[in-house]
Parts: sequence; structure tokens; C-alpha cells
Amino acid sequence: MWSGFPEVTSPKKSLTPIMVSLMRSGKVVEGVNKTLDTVVAQMFWFEEILDSVPFPVSVTDMEMNWTFLNKAAETAAGITRAEAVGKPCIKWNASICNSQDCGVACLRQGKGETAFTQSGHHFMVNTKYLYNAKGEQIGHIEVIQDNTRIVEAVNYQELEVERLAKNLRSLSQGNLDLDFEVNEGNEFTETEAKNFAEINNNLKMAAEGIIALI
Repeated sequence: MWSGFPEVTSPKKSLTPIMVSLMRSGKVVEGVNKTLDTVVAQMFWFEEILDSVPFPVSVTDMEMNWTFLNKAAETAAGITRAEAVGKPCIKWNASICNSQDCGVACLRQGKGETAFTQSGHHFMVNTKYLYNAKGEQIGHIEVIQDNTRIVEAVNYQELEVERLAKNLRSLSQGNLDLDFEVNEGNEFTETEAKNFAEINNNLKMAAEGIIALI
């Protein structure tokens, strides 16, 4: 005798515990993959930001081994990011490496800034600690700037200002035997050299005018 349609069970009721477990595992794996994709995308984004910085950026762990270099640092250090990771930052071979003027050494003494001269250029190094989410120190970040133009300009101006001051002192004492020489400028001090040459030319004309009146 026909007893009607069989009872329709929901898919969940028909699933075995193993199938449910597999489905849940699949969702977990999918979630992990999405998380990893997000992390990788974030890492790439941060690398792109640091690579766009025109100054060398060097990141080391607490043992002063490299964990990251941006593109500018790769060029300056002559080593790729992949080659640098895990190696001691002394591989910079900078004149302050392995000395008390090293950026990290200065930071540990409470000074976040240091400077050095190498290959005819002047560099400034700013160093800070890096912290994890717990507030624990996990490394250091150093930003190196080539401030050769500034240093050269300041040094040049100091010399020429002293010469000008000496001329003005002599002039105030009635001594017209003045020094109108100007140091030749280099690629970093061309503007300063032109400015002081003009100042000295004007001073020379003033001195000649005074002589003509005597």
C-alpha cells in the first residue's frame, strides 16, 4: 500500500560528521588563505612605500643583523635585499661601522643622530628603535641622508664670512689693504662662490672710491 512521499531531510542532517569536519576545514583553509593574501598585499604595499623613499633605509634586529633594506639602501650598500637579510649591518663598510659613532651605538647611548664623511660626501644618520605590539624593542631603523651640499655650503660660507669680516675690520681702521680673493667653488658651492665674488667686487669698488677721495 502506498504510504506517500518519503520524508525530505535537510542537507545538514544527511551529512556525516567527517563531511561536516571537512567542510569546516575547507572554510578555515579558505580563511587562512585570504588572511595570507591580505598580509602579503600589505607587506608589498609597505615595501613599495619604503622603496619610494629616496634616502637609504636600513632595518636591523636587536643583534644588528639586517631584516630589510629599501631600494636606495641596496644601491648604497651594494647588496640586494635578499642577500642582506640575516647579515650583520657592518657589511655597509661605512667609516662609522663598528665604532662608537655607529647609528645603533649612538642610539644605545641615547643619541638618535650621528654623521660621517665618506668618499668626499657628508652623511647624516637618524636612528630609532622599533617595537612590537607589546611595546618590546625588536630592532632598529636607520635613515641615511646625503647632506653634502648643506655641509659644503656652510663650510664655504664660514671661510668667506671670516674673510669679509676681516676686510670690514680693516676698513673701519682706515686700512685699505684688503683681501679680495674668493675661494673657488665646487659643484656644491657654485652659488655661494658667485655671491661672495659679487660682494667682494662691490667692496673693492667702495675701497677704490675711498682711495680716490684721499
